[in-house]
Amino acid sequence: MNQIVIYKINRPYSKGFIEVYCIDGSGAYEYTICDEYNCILVESTNSYGVPEIALKEALIHDSEN
Repeated sequence: MNQIVIYKINRPYSKGFIEVYCIDGSGAYEYTICDEYNCILVESTNSYGVPEIALKEALIHDSEN
């Protein structure tokens, strides 16, 4: 399963990063929120249709926790 990273940004509220990716060009986008040690804290399973929506949802989720 290949992941194509569309966005990778630093987390605005804590250390680490947010990645938005597409699996094998499927057109479904997911996000992961990782800490400064590259450990996944949150991984979406919603199959967003647009990468910017996945990024927005990741930022909202990160700001709430």
